[in-house]
Amino acid sequence: MADPEHVTAADIEVRTPWVAPAKWDAAVEPETAALVARDADRDAEQVVEAWVRKGSELTQRTKRSSLASIARVLGDDIAPEHVLWHRVGPAEAGVLRFEIAARYTPSTARKLVSALRGVIRQAWVLGLLDGETKDRALVELEETIRGSRLPKGRQVPIGEIRAIFEAAATDQTPAGRRDAAILALLMAGLRRSEVAGVLVEQLDREAWTLRVIGKGNKERLVHLAPGSIEALRAYLELRGDVPGPIVQQVTRRSRRRDSGGRLRPGTGITGQTVENVLSDLCERAHVPDIDPHDLRRTLISTMLNDTDIATVASLVGHASVTTTQRYDRRPDRARRDAMARQLVPYVSPTRAARSEG
Repeated sequence: MADPEHVTAADIEVRTPWVAPAKWDAAVEPETAALVARDADRDAEQVVEAWVRKGSELTQRTKRSSLASIARVLGDDIAPEHVLWHRVGPAEAGVLRFEIAARYTPSTARKLVSALRGVIRQAWVLGLLDGETKDRALVELEETIRGSRLPKGRQVPIGEIRAIFEAAATDQTPAGRRDAAILALLMAGLRRSEVAGVLVEQLDREAWTLRVIGKGNKERLVHLAPGSIEALRAYLELRGDVPGPIVQQVTRRSRRRDSGGRLRPGTGITGQTVENVLSDLCERAHVPDIDPHDLRRTLISTMLNDTDIATVASLVGHASVTTTQRYDRRPDRARRDAMARQLVPYVSPTRAARSEG
């Protein structure tokens, strides 16, 4: 097996003409240059589309993002359609794994290596890569990339959450109620893509529960808190019962204070809109920027104070309680207090001198 740190050009057969992009990263091993095509390659596009289309819309976006991140290892300006995935042999796979591990955090690197294995297998399924080359390339990607980082995100203080709800309430147009409904759904543990995609037909207004289809095309039943119910009820009074996405677009605002902010029936929003709305509310409320996922982390962290982890995992759609544990952003007080109770019989030099005297 070739050592990724010492692979030479002789180890890899150069099988396609290649022109370095304008912003070529000099730190990248030049041996992977054989994987970059001058123009979008039809076979590469076929591999990408065949692999990406397996899964939900959210999964497809995640897959495309992963391939784009791998492509950036080859050069800042390289698109996935310019990467000859069907020509990744064992030597190229080894180099890519090494560069991915060096560039990205361990958890991201593991996700990207998994994506690389997926497109290699897809190239073989399409008959664009022979079985022996596929097997040898996968062997190079077998070893787990080890390591971890402190978790991202934070538990948002209740004062900040109240402030952004107040910012939404000051908007007297329908957009204000719409934005409060977005917050209510985020506070119910929905991901931004789920907020954008959930339909009014999935809402039970007697039990006030939502049937949400999340990652992996898995459906879960979401129970709404009293405050979320109030926010949704106020919004739905304006929205009505028209089938389609619960959260609708609003008309653009002009310089006139009383214009814009009206609901657009039959329309839906995107996950990016959810992020933009939250960012705007934070600015208006004069609180630090809040990532939509921080509200999900906050819900999980709060519920873990008095709810067993298995129940919390089922409420937020986690297949494993291990994933739920990684969302815990409770203050470090419990760990700090636990250490404070430990006895360490340190004796200072001053005290020792007094004892000897």
